[in-house]
Amino acid sequence: MNANDRYINTIQRVLTFEKYEKDFLFGLPIKTVLNKVRTFANHNSFLARLIYTALNAEMYSCMAKREKIVNHNIRKSGTYYYLKEMYVTELSRLFYTHNLDHPEYLMLYGRGLDEDEDAVMTKVLYFHIPGCQQISYHISNDDVFASVPEYTMKWDECRNTTLSKLHECIWKMFWQELKIEKYPETEPIDLEIPDDAYENIRKMFRKKWETQQPAIIIKKEPESKKEPVQQKIVTHTTKLSKQKKQKKQQAVIGTKTVSLSPTEKFKSRYNSFIRK
Repeated sequence: MNANDRYINTIQRVLTFEKYEKDFLFGLPIKTVLNKVRTFANHNSFLARLIYTALNAEMYSCMAKREKIVNHNIRKSGTYYYLKEMYVTELSRLFYTHNLDHPEYLMLYGRGLDEDEDAVMTKVLYFHIPGCQQISYHISNDDVFASVPEYTMKWDECRNTTLSKLHECIWKMFWQELKIEKYPETEPIDLEIPDDAYENIRKMFRKKWETQQPAIIIKKEPESKKEPVQQKIVTHTTKLSKQKKQKKQQAVIGTKTVSLSPTEKFKSRYNSFIRK
């Protein structure tokens, strides 16, 4: 792709974003949809958290391109690119923690290189969110890029489609929560991933799965055994408290222990002080 084609591609991406910015789903702007998806994520929806992070990354990427190409505001464009990288890093972290904690249900993600010879940024991260087609982001952070396993599948060669893919996924997954029209029943897109694609993820996490300490299981005693133990502890503490009270109210005279009144107690302390 030469410079002219890249410029046209960027303009098309900005126009697509401006269309979705005002009307992303049935008249709802993209920021309104983001806020709603964030509330779903706050209610322990891991899928909503993935979509929220991915949509933020794509939104800031498009805003950065608009500021750079259309408004010629390099400073603001750099800020948006920084936010985009932050959300892409968070998305890779979410995939990492999920695969580490759930080896029985892996989510595919990986790193690759842009095959375009004239590409400004060559490092690419690919993600497969459940219910969504392949999405990808360019990234400049070498540490994040190195921490992701190699991607064995190929790019789907669909340009400027990340927003439309996330739009379709949100509509399909959260149409009831958003109170919008049901997603039309069409022929399902083939989202099946071959088992070989997960091999690099298994290699990356195998040692960590083996060294990972199992959770400590605390055996709960039956209630019949707990109650007498609690009673013993309670009675023991009450006896100790009574003994302390008795010691405070008693004075030792010779070998005898005699209970004293407050006035007699004061006299005994006074006499012992004078003897010293």
